[in-house]
Amino acid sequence: MTNKDDLQQELKEKVKAGVKPSDIKKLKRSKSTGDIPNPPPPPANLLQDQLTQKQKEIESLRTSLEKVNQELNETKTALDKSLEARTTALRE
Repeated sequence: MTNKDDLQQELKEKVKAGVKPSDIKKLKRSKSTGDIPNPPPPPANLLQDQLTQKQKEIESLRTSLEKVNQELNETKTALDKSLEARTTALRE
């Protein structure tokens, strides 16, 4: 009887103004969350390995960025000195 009561409750929920009883048969019944299987969780060691790899990549990128930033500062300093030398030469 529980199944019949469930179906009657479902029909009451679907019957609204503007919905014909003949249209209710056309409505598809959705699966409940209990019917849908959950995917198995990935192994913890795989996640740990991925995390470690990404941390190494981030550290490598940070080191590269610091190196490029240092080179940029050195080039900027050299250009400033060159420009200062040219303006001094033009004044004389």
